[in-house]
Amino acid sequence: MRPTTNRSARGGVGCLIALVAGLLLIGVIGVVLFLPPFSLGDKLNDPLSQSGFTVLTRSRTDTTDTAFKQDGLTIQLAPPKGMDSSGTSTLAIKVQPIASDVFQAGFAATPDADDPVALRTAHDAAAARGLHAVSAIYRLQARGSVPTFTLSIAAPAGVDRTQADLYRYDSAANRWSYLPAESFVPSADSSGIGDSVALIQAATIPDRVGLFIASKTSPTVSATIEIGQTMTPRIGTVASVVHPAGLQPTAQGTLSGALPAGIELNRAYAVIPVIRNFRTPDALDVATVATLLQDPSLREAHIAQLVTFATSKSYKGLAIDYRGLKADPTHSLSDQFSAFITSLADHLHNANLTLTVIVALDDQASRAPFDSTTAYDLPAIGMAADSVEIILPLDPRLYAPNGDLDHLLGWLSMAVNRAKLHISMSLLSVQQTGETFAPISAADAFAPLGTVAMQQPGAVLPGQPIAVSLNGMITRFDVEQSTITYFEATGAIKSVIWVATADALRGRLARLSVANVGGVLLTDIADPNSAADALAILSSYVNSSKTGQAVAAVSSPFAILWTAQQGSSIVATALSAPGTPFVYKPDNRANSVQIVANLMNGGGNTQPTLGALSVAVVSVTPTPSITPTPSWCEACGLPLPSPSMSCNATSASAKVIATTTPLPAASPSAFTTRGRFAARMYASARE
Repeated sequence: MRPTTNRSARGGVGCLIALVAGLLLIGVIGVVLFLPPFSLGDKLNDPLSQSGFTVLTRSRTDTTDTAFKQDGLTIQLAPPKGMDSSGTSTLAIKVQPIASDVFQAGFAATPDADDPVALRTAHDAAAARGLHAVSAIYRLQARGSVPTFTLSIAAPAGVDRTQADLYRYDSAANRWSYLPAESFVPSADSSGIGDSVALIQAATIPDRVGLFIASKTSPTVSATIEIGQTMTPRIGTVASVVHPAGLQPTAQGTLSGALPAGIELNRAYAVIPVIRNFRTPDALDVATVATLLQDPSLREAHIAQLVTFATSKSYKGLAIDYRGLKADPTHSLSDQFSAFITSLADHLHNANLTLTVIVALDDQASRAPFDSTTAYDLPAIGMAADSVEIILPLDPRLYAPNGDLDHLLGWLSMAVNRAKLHISMSLLSVQQTGETFAPISAADAFAPLGTVAMQQPGAVLPGQPIAVSLNGMITRFDVEQSTITYFEATGAIKSVIWVATADALRGRLARLSVANVGGVLLTDIADPNSAADALAILSSYVNSSKTGQAVAAVSSPFAILWTAQQGSSIVATALSAPGTPFVYKPDNRANSVQIVANLMNGGGNTQPTLGALSVAVVSVTPTPSITPTPSWCEACGLPLPSPSMSCNATSASAKVIATTTPLPAASPSAFTTRGRFAARMYASARE
């Protein structure tokens, strides 16, 4: 008999094996999930992960950046910042973006996305400061052990990054504040301006961040007055701030020198003396400033001296212009200068006074402000000071259409609130020799053009053309750039003159107006060689901002104005391209003609006279033919053959009168006997 099989028993064993295998698999998976890198247990126990937070971690050994990105916002952890004692930084971040158009309307898209009341309050605070949102507004919540992190916002398509600034909102103060950049992300296009990267302290995380464009403000015109220069009433009508110069710090922290005379206080302009570490910019006293900064006691003593001086009269504040400070490897001098500026600003603000800091950019720094070798921490300075005046290199190529000015202004506005930025501008012509630039007077700038000379010297006749031209060096004029290039006889360039024409000044002010910076600093407004009509152009710059319109850059000819004058009358004028002869045909109204040449600036105004020439005009009078006229006898009234003859009809002593006016012919019947006899005598004598 065949034995029977217990199928139910065998099935039970199989199920048991499958169950055990499944439990083992679940256990293995569970162990894996609860071990790094998943650490499910930590996440389940972490309330941040359960409430929409994203957790970022970064160890000292990580070689790649750890970043959180959402809707154009990037938050990044990067060494060496953000490292705790364990060598690992942790940041839990939660972001709620609100579209810019929704924010501008002042309400949330959905009530669940944000607090409508809080959003409306933030909107009203931005509107009160004239800020217009051009990116999404990000509500931030962050937790973790990281002390700092970086934040950047990509400019949306169609937004000019050079016009948009990063702002933070603090709900407790109900205030939007400018957020300076620590660095910037280069753009992928040719503009060179990318996204600003701000450093955020975790202890002061903003409630909201966003990109804004500020409304136009009335620009400030600051004017420096040197010792020996005159503060004219016209300067006072244009300048809103006057910087009298002449004081320097000493090694003991006191001040030496004197201010220029004639600058009155309590006028429409604010008087803010400037303290500088030089008499002339080519002789900087860096050692004294370094000593004052590096010695804490001297630094405090110097600050006390500055505040005492600022409060001694009705000044509105102080300006500090300590140039030539170079960065050291430890950045200690940079930190010390920033600490000095911050402390001085606090003391002046407590006295209701302002602080202006003047920073002169060298050529390298002007092209990469965040990669400068100087000791000037622009973001730190900008946060402490009321205004930051930037001295640009004298190189006029910055303002060329393909120059670096726009990039530079974009970079500067990432480091300093553009409302605080004042950009220097020279009103003098500039001479370029190789890569060296120096201011030059108009007379010296135009001297190589020569003076007026005739192509064929000598006197001329009426109607004969006079051709004149300038007899100086070989030149080339660039109308667009307002430059004069002088050449050697060999054809090599001797120098290039960048003429401070009205066009050039308007063009530069127009660029600053578009950038919406806080104002302009004029270091040579009181120089007698400053450009003609500069004050009128500056008035237009200020007034245009008040009307909401940017100052217009006008393009007009850069040419020679020729004037011909005969006697007291101007008989001809002509505007011609430089190098083109002037031709004039004089008439006979005067015995000379004077021809004057002036170089016209772009606004239709003349620079100093280039030269004048007087040309004699000779009138040739033809010799008239002499026709004999008869002489008449006074006694008988009959003509005589010549005045020397005597009339036979009278005594030899009869008076003979010669006349140049012919008398009317006598009628024959009027002749008496004596007359007929006299007539025959006359006819006989004629024969």
